[in-house]
Amino acid sequence: MERKYGFSTSVMYQTLTIILLNCARNMGVFTGFNSKYDNAYLTELKAELAAAENMKNDEARSLEHESLRVEMIPLADVCRGNWQSLKLQIAETFGSSLEVQNWNAAGWQLYSESATSWEKLMEMCRVAMTYLETNEAKLIAAGMPASFKDDFNGDMVAFELKYNAFILAKENSMQGTFDKVEANNVIFTKVAVICEVGQHLFRKDEVKKKLFSMEGVSELIKPTGAAGLKGTVTQDGVPQAGLLVELENGNKSVFTDAEGGFDFGNQLASGKDTIIVRRGDEILAEDEVVIPPGVTKREEVKLVSPIPTPVAPTPLEG
Repeated sequence: MERKYGFSTSVMYQTLTIILLNCARNMGVFTGFNSKYDNAYLTELKAELAAAENMKNDEARSLEHESLRVEMIPLADVCRGNWQSLKLQIAETFGSSLEVQNWNAAGWQLYSESATSWEKLMEMCRVAMTYLETNEAKLIAAGMPASFKDDFNGDMVAFELKYNAFILAKENSMQGTFDKVEANNVIFTKVAVICEVGQHLFRKDEVKKKLFSMEGVSELIKPTGAAGLKGTVTQDGVPQAGLLVELENGNKSVFTDAEGGFDFGNQLASGKDTIIVRRGDEILAEDEVVIPPGVTKREEVKLVSPIPTPVAPTPLEG
């Protein structure tokens, strides 16, 4: 969902609070224009503004799924190590004449991609489990521990549970972002109407007219020299939603919306930084950017479409 406000949420909340206060101080003029502008109406708007402000921000929502992502890394390493153990057991069981065919049946073609794609890792583990179900007796007869299959499955399930929790947390974060932007847009639009009315009522009083200017009030709040960054992430011209976009130096992260847009607000430090785009643990792009002071820079990050390449055989790891 597109934001209707052109500045950071913190500046927007302060701006709306001040404008509502200005309206309360000039209530008589507003009530004379339209009876709906009374203390009860302003109280309702203040409560609506407070509710929007109290909704979790991007950083709070991303904390859960980012923590899960970190927890998944060692679990993924265990699963890949287990597959290499299976590969060695296959070599012990079938010898060089049949080992390659059996490695393929156990998911060898997915091993390289499993290092950068958790979806591929899960697929590889499931293929390996199917292989173990079919060939367990032969492998055990050649010396594989009887507990190998259950241990392999237990580690796979542990990773899958964490992965599913990560996906759910990420989806909840995206929905939370949508809900907060929607709530912000609603209250922003209502206060914008008050500004429009105030501009009309005080059109002959330049001092009071400025009290109902969004830009004028927000400029009093914004820190001098603050920089901003927003933009889109696309692939072959198609917006990419739900991707994590990070600033390496600024230590900030947001998710792309349904239109592939991202917005870090306008209170960033100016200078050089690196935009990092991720899907899960996979880095899709790294773009250097220079953010000028005092302005909001727009940046389009174009993802390179992957070029299919044959998967080279993976040598046995010692």
